[in-house]
Amino acid sequence: IEVFRSLQSKLVRKKMSFLAMNRVFSSGVLIDPLKQVEKIAKSKEELIDTSVFDYIDTKKALVINQQQFKSILNTLYDNAYDAQQSNVSKHCDIILSSYNQFVCLKFKDYGCGIEQKNLEKIFDEHFTTKPYGSGYGLFYIRKLIMSLGGEISVSSKLGFGTSFTIKIPLLPS
Repeated sequence: IEVFRSLQSKLVRKKMSFLAMNRVFSSGVLIDPLKQVEKIAKSKEELIDTSVFDYIDTKKALVINQQQFKSILNTLYDNAYDAQQSNVSKHCDIILSSYNQFVCLKFKDYGCGIEQKNLEKIFDEHFTTKPYGSGYGLFYIRKLIMSLGGEISVSSKLGFGTSFTIKIPLLPS
């Protein structure tokens, strides 16, 4: 309630544009990214051992719906799990940091990696390298992140794993 009262106050004093205010309300809820990452990591601990590193230098909220954030992480976890099917132990690292007005989330798995020729197509709708995949997961989260004014990128090396880097805007101050 205090956050929304503050937003209302800033809007009245014309420090915050109507467009920014509309983005806050249309996105659903304001979340603490570290708490959400830790909560989802705990729910996946039986499948994948996860290390979470917090380098966020501000405690502002993200403007994203909690279910959407959960969907982003679940998609990355599912892909990481599939990429590590042949590994005896499965592990991923999640690194949270802040940069300018963004929270950066780096999700690193230690699986089989993605072939260079497939990296260009990885976010295309219906593209998959899995025999049972739909090719919709990464397409959906990229579209979602971009709709929030964010970015997602991927880097990978065969045999060494894959990293997804996501930038999501912080709540405007």
